[in-house]
Amino acid sequence: MAPSYVAGGGAGSAWAADGAVSSVLDNVGLLTPETREYLEKMVGQVEADTGLKMRVILPKPGQYTDKEYMKPVAVAWGVDRTSLILIVEDAKGGAVANTGKSRGPGAFGKRYLDWSPGFRLQEKYQFRLSRDFFLRNKGKFGTPEYVKENGLDGAVRDAARDVATCYYKLAASQATQNGMASPICGDPFPREQVDAVLGEHGL
Repeated sequence: MAPSYVAGGGAGSAWAADGAVSSVLDNVGLLTPETREYLEKMVGQVEADTGLKMRVILPKPGQYTDKEYMKPVAVAWGVDRTSLILIVEDAKGGAVANTGKSRGPGAFGKRYLDWSPGFRLQEKYQFRLSRDFFLRNKGKFGTPEYVKENGLDGAVRDAARDVATCYYKLAASQATQNGMASPICGDPFPREQVDAVLGEHGL
């Protein structure tokens, strides 16, 4: 049985009874259980297969910038300088409602999603990982239009699956040592390609 996590306001509330912290913290209860479980499985498998860490958080207002909350979470997550965090917030620092309605022109530059990559991540892959990949990812999956059409669940899931596809492709290119200089991860991948790549890994 998976550990039970309580997503409250204090740092300790993100912990399970055994001291573990979920890789997907939905502190406002906006993800369906199915999506959260899928993301936890995907994040864990991608890390096991590629060594790259991805974490997801839907924080309460002000939580992500609260060092007292985030520092112990980051330590428990084991994030490093090549880790990546997906944050789902609105302009006021709280998670968006699962309606897809825009919160106005100031909301995250009209984006519901934001990525926080460790500063060594692009350095690790150099030209194979475009500087703009994460900007383009949230520019596609984090717009009010995309959320309205696909739901917040779908937007978060699709954004994370796109990055997981990138990670598998980067790992494959590193294994072949082919020395390619053109970006592998530049723009979001076509859905068919995402399904094919992740399908090979049971995702």
